[in-house]
Amino acid sequence: MIRTLITDDHRALRETLVEQLEMTGQFEVMEQCASAEEALVYLTKNDNVELVLLDLWMDGMGGIEGCREIKSRWPQIRVLVLTSNQEHQAVVSCLLAGADGYVVKKSGRRELLRALDRVVSGSKFLDPEVTDSVLRQLRGEAPLPPGGGEPATHDFRPSGSDPLPILPDGSTRTPASPGRPQVLLSQREGETLDLIAAGLTNRAIGEQLGVSEKTARNYVGRVLEKLGFQRRAEAAAWAGSTGRLAARPPGQI
Repeated sequence: MIRTLITDDHRALRETLVEQLEMTGQFEVMEQCASAEEALVYLTKNDNVELVLLDLWMDGMGGIEGCREIKSRWPQIRVLVLTSNQEHQAVVSCLLAGADGYVVKKSGRRELLRALDRVVSGSKFLDPEVTDSVLRQLRGEAPLPPGGGEPATHDFRPSGSDPLPILPDGSTRTPASPGRPQVLLSQREGETLDLIAAGLTNRAIGEQLGVSEKTARNYVGRVLEKLGFQRRAEAAAWAGSTGRLAARPPGQI
């Protein structure tokens, strides 16, 4: 029996997952959590979990940060990310965070069980609906929506491929792009964006910058507001796609 932790902020979905897993006779659901924070607390007190099913979009820490935290503290745990959307940037962020698999919720029970089988056996699994687009993104090509055509609206890469320039005073001027005006980030805001892109939590960002967690949260909120994003995962994916991290001097995040 594979000892499993289910983390999703929708109770009905958690209960459906419990039913589907236990019907196989291969999984024992140890606990259900409504947030990544709850999952981390549970894992801290229970070191026998082998598999975590983790929703991508949750309030608070979120699935990408939660996955990164789980993998950094318990690398032996397998993590399968579940999501209702197919944002290619989010898929790439999940893989960079250490996820062992990614499956779209609407794929159905058969596809979920196939993903679980691959992940618990030590292999990686990507939902077929997004695999091609993810490979395009990892090769540095602009992701395309299903069926081809114009780039998806969630492709945040600005025109051109040059990294965001870091000015002599440490500030960063982001390029204008369709639907996204030019923005000037202060040095501290730029550092915060880099740490968001690295997948750090507010607490970890505060430790890196030498400020309190509350102050770090304010920095994060200011960066998201300036860039016009609702979620930090969007800002992280955008920062990665622009090559901002590559513009930092060696040895700096």
